[in-house]
Amino acid sequence: MSSINLLPWREKKALLQKQRYLIILVGVAISCFIVVMAGSQWLSYQIIQQEARNAFLTQHINQLDKDIGEIQYINIKRGALAKRMQLIEQLQRSRNTTATIFSELVTLTPEGIRLTYLSRVDNILLIDGKTNSNNRLSTFIRNLNNSIYFISPELS
Repeated sequence: MSSINLLPWREKKALLQKQRYLIILVGVAISCFIVVMAGSQWLSYQIIQQEARNAFLTQHINQLDKDIGEIQYINIKRGALAKRMQLIEQLQRSRNTTATIFSELVTLTPEGIRLTYLSRVDNILLIDGKTNSNNRLSTFIRNLNNSIYFISPELS
């Protein structure tokens, strides 16, 4: 065989392979860098979008909290107004109570009984008086018991 020196050809081929390897390595590194940067930008965009949605929701939640506070205030006012209306209705119903009680007492009190003291504590009417006989007193108690305005009279 002839003596052919293949060493420079092999070195040249190895150098070309090394250059191709470095080019591919740099290309892959640049591609990876681009992919990582694109992913980072996409994540940043997603974070910004989510923060915008969160701010929107927070703003509307605060508005709803404010509205709920106003509704609670209105409900409190409404309750107070309802209590006042009930009190006015109760006063209107019981406006003639005193006159009715006196009128009924005059009608129910038999002759011979003299009432000397009349007091009202809550819904209890205390009556003090004098009588000529026990029969008239029992008639008075019976009349009170039959009346629609007096409930369960007691003698003490």
